[in-house]
Amino acid sequence: MSLRVPPELTDRIIDFLWDCQLDLCACSLVCRQWLPASRCHIFETIAICPDSRLLALMQFPQSVVANHTRTLNFRLWLPDEIDIAAVRILRHLPNALNLRTVIVGAVPPSPAQFPVVPLVEKLSLQHTKFASYNDFAEFLLKFTTLRELELGWISWEDFDYDVQCSRVTPMLENLSIQGFEEAPDILQWLSSADYGPQTRGLTLYIPNKTDTTSLNIISRFLHRLNDDLQYLRLDMFPSPYLQCMPYFLL
Repeated sequence: MSLRVPPELTDRIIDFLWDCQLDLCACSLVCRQWLPASRCHIFETIAICPDSRLLALMQFPQSVVANHTRTLNFRLWLPDEIDIAAVRILRHLPNALNLRTVIVGAVPPSPAQFPVVPLVEKLSLQHTKFASYNDFAEFLLKFTTLRELELGWISWEDFDYDVQCSRVTPMLENLSIQGFEEAPDILQWLSSADYGPQTRGLTLYIPNKTDTTSLNIISRFLHRLNDDLQYLRLDMFPSPYLQCMPYFLL
């Protein structure tokens, strides 16, 4: 009868080694009992290169990647690299049953190409420029169970919007906004009572020299959230003195 390491101890060891891929792989090879926990760390976050390697893994019938991946990072894609292989990877996203976070960088895939991903709870858009507000709205509508939305330096060229998709998100648990001083389109989104976001938690990164107009827009947005807002975090940079407070103290 072979000795077994208690599952609680196994999890502690694997969690301790989570950031060392070589050690995790070695543990998996030595002890089959450690394999599932190791896979959760090894495949938890994947940065997708603009080639077909991930596609081959996701198409393999016995692949464990799709079953253990929780975060997919598309920020390595450049404008001229959204090719057929990339589109085929997107079509397989609904098969990633544990996928919870998607990170998109400078150029998002066209909303028409991006599939509906029903299990993703967190979306991060960083330095992303959309052709129009409608594209931004249509892209968000792909994430039907979205709870957390991070927006950094988001912009669009055309602000015309379709009334049918005016309210692009459900009630969010947290909305994080950064870079509005360089990409003010987000402020225009916040200023609208018709199609602006709804959230229970709000994180804002605000430069000390923010202009009065921007501050007035943020103030009106906070008042419009009213009783729904339960948590507010203001990161004032470069000042470290004001960061986090319950909204009821304001």
